[in-house]
Amino acid sequence: MDSARNFLVWLIVHVFERLGVDLSQPSLNFSIGPVSNVHAAQGDPMRIVLTNEQQVTVSIDPKTAAGNPAPIDGDPVFVSSDPAVIAVFPTGDPKTVLVKAAGLGVAQLQVSADADLDEGETRTITGAIDFNVDQAEASDLGFTAGEPELQS
Repeated sequence: MDSARNFLVWLIVHVFERLGVDLSQPSLNFSIGPVSNVHAAQGDPMRIVLTNEQQVTVSIDPKTAAGNPAPIDGDPVFVSSDPAVIAVFPTGDPKTVLVKAAGLGVAQLQVSADADLDEGETRTITGAIDFNVDQAEASDLGFTAGEPELQS
């Protein structure tokens, strides 16, 4: 099983290298809400499903190609592809935002950061998370009753 897995990894790496994909690129690790260590490699968006009543915090944790912590130059930029579906709010931590469902539909949270620490140069790395916002379902029937009265 390990040899088959190793061969598959080798094959994938070899194909990407032949296509000219630079696998040494750093990645952005995302932390989602109460779940931590969720990883989305550059160019490979993950998907989160929310109801129109939910929100989630999203953080980035930049890493080198070897998986070590990596500094970035300046603050990352978080953008919603459709603010009518997901709205992005700052939290006070430049690497963390609050994403609130704003309407039904599909949108993407896109983040970009400058990986080059040299002054005057920019090498942008990006990441994205796909969001589906669905209508919240009924969870309670919400009984109400009037005042008791005599039967007629």
